Amino acid sequence: MALFRVLIAAESDVKESIAKIMSALMTKAVELLYSGTGRVVNGQCKRNFSETNSYMCLRDVLIGKFQNAIDVKKLPGRIGIWLSPAGDRG
Repeated sequence: MALFRVLIAAESDVKESIAKIMSALMTKAVELLYSGTGRVVNGQCKRNFSETNSYMCLRDVLIGKFQNAIDVKKLPGRIGIWLSPAGDRG
């Protein structure tokens, strides 16, 4: 969790913080295996990132930094939005 805190220390935006942490956490090959909530995407069932220990750490760090400015219920969806163009990222 300390690494996540360092990565987003200068960030003031939740979206940018998610992008920084996720970029540091996953390679493209791993990104392609996950969706925010484990949905079926293009006929393939992807793994549920919101059930991982990494998600729990990310969530706790974001809550600690942004407190009331973050809606925890929407966090898996926001991560899913970040993961969705994984196939297009180089």
